Amino acid sequence: MASNVFGNPVTNDTVRLVFPNMTQITARDRARVALQFMNADDKARNVSRFVHNLKAAYGTGTSTLGMIYNATGGNLTFVLNHTWEGAVWRSPYAQVIQNGQWAGFLHVRGRLMGPSKEAIVYRGVNNDGAGRDWMLAWNTSRMNYQNRVLAEIRTAGGFLSANWNAIDGKMDNQANNHSTTALGGFASVSIGAGSSPEFVAIMSLDDLGSNFMAMASDVSVVSESLDSKYVDDVDEADEEAPAE
Repeated sequence: MASNVFGNPVTNDTVRLVFPNMTQITARDRARVALQFMNADDKARNVSRFVHNLKAAYGTGTSTLGMIYNATGGNLTFVLNHTWEGAVWRSPYAQVIQNGQWAGFLHVRGRLMGPSKEAIVYRGVNNDGAGRDWMLAWNTSRMNYQNRVLAEIRTAGGFLSANWNAIDGKMDNQANNHSTTALGGFASVSIGAGSSPEFVAIMSLDDLGSNFMAMASDVSVVSESLDSKYVDDVDEADEEAPAE
């Protein structure tokens, strides 16, 4: 398991522990159990601790403490990232996130007054086995500007020739949380206020039932508040980013 991936995967065997009489197990069943197990063995707390340790090592400066969860019922594989400004720092995006696992990263500004602004795309399948790409985007600004997020789901390969200017325009019209259901998939993204907030994304499937869909939008399992907890919210602390 990569050092920035947390938790044991939720498999058919896990589902049978919860529903011992279930005979035919689908991706939706694995997704539901993954949502129930979002903090099993403290994995949500562990990914939070990981990204905050990265931030402590990085120091002051605009940054995004990213935590993403796979509750799609199958593996998610990293496809691409699109950078508007900034870069992932020290620990790269997880290449594979299994169902029921968290992955963490720290994305940082590229210039003194610049934002942390990027999109990442992961590929999996829906309940019918059709390939789908989940896109998660964030724009973390310095100081007191509105941080924004966006999520989209397309068919596999749908972001390879994406109009990123148009996606940026859509994100400008969003606020600090957004959810979408499309093509058998579901995604929820949330970000806190301030210049180094937490960003939480949950990727899942549609039609799981109201209780499970509520879980797929609940970030409290990770943090009571996603708002920045760092002194780089203050002008005097906003110094040049450290070299890696």
